[in-house]
Amino acid sequence: MPRGILCCLVIMALLIAAPGPSAGADRPDGTGRSEEEGRSPSRRAGNALERLWAERSAPGGLERALEALEDAVRSEPADRIVHERLVRLRFFQGDRVLPEESPRRMQAWHRCVADGVQGLARHGAAGGLPVRDIEDVDRLRDRIEKSAVGILFWTTLCYGNTIPGFSLFRQASGARRFHRLLQRCLSLDETYFQGGPHRTLADFLHQAPGIMGGDDDLAARHADAAVRLFPRWAENRLCRARNVWLPRRDRDRYRQDLEAALESPDDAYPDGEPEQRAAREEARRLLTAPASSP
Repeated sequence: MPRGILCCLVIMALLIAAPGPSAGADRPDGTGRSEEEGRSPSRRAGNALERLWAERSAPGGLERALEALEDAVRSEPADRIVHERLVRLRFFQGDRVLPEESPRRMQAWHRCVADGVQGLARHGAAGGLPVRDIEDVDRLRDRIEKSAVGILFWTTLCYGNTIPGFSLFRQASGARRFHRLLQRCLSLDETYFQGGPHRTLADFLHQAPGIMGGDDDLAARHADAAVRLFPRWAENRLCRARNVWLPRRDRDRYRQDLEAALESPDDAYPDGEPEQRAAREEARRLLTAPASSP
């Protein structure tokens, strides 16, 4: 064999046998995959959900986050946080985003209740709960565990907003159920979402007639408790202003709470910026609307 060809063959053999740079040699972990490629599908989906959740206040962000949360609930057994965020975002959409006259608001409330019941069926207690509707949730409310207080809280708030659409006969029983579920939230965790159970009970007890459990003195105690626990949460200040100082015609304290709400920073508490901004804007509107003052 000619020496030139032999040399070429030797060189080729050496090149083939030599360990060349692996596909992952330029990766920090040497796996040949990017960090994103190395994640499991569920982990990648979780990271995408976190990003969309963080961007929910951006233009179109709420709709994108809702769609992703809905997909997560439909496509696989979603964890508790996904269910909790879904009902929380549905409540925020109906309460702060959709116009009051929009029929989509009631649709949002009803979808929230259905999603919440599904979440409680999976995560309401260890091993789940045999619940198919809000009546089942009420019947088994004492079995709901503290870890599921968020799903229960937002589901209850959405349910309360569906009650005006009931017949007069059903409204009374619906209001009593709403009250029982709020009391269960309070017993599970009075601090949830910056005193949410206290805040919502204050709203209910002030607005409900006596025959349905209304009690202004008790409403004031719950409003005070919410402010005492989380004084920089703007919605707590709004709650006390409208449920305590406004009916008492205490103009000075009414304005003090509204001004405190307006001065509260958006990032006063973690993961609450959208709700805090909305409450601060409401305080600004009330302060500049003389007709709303005591």
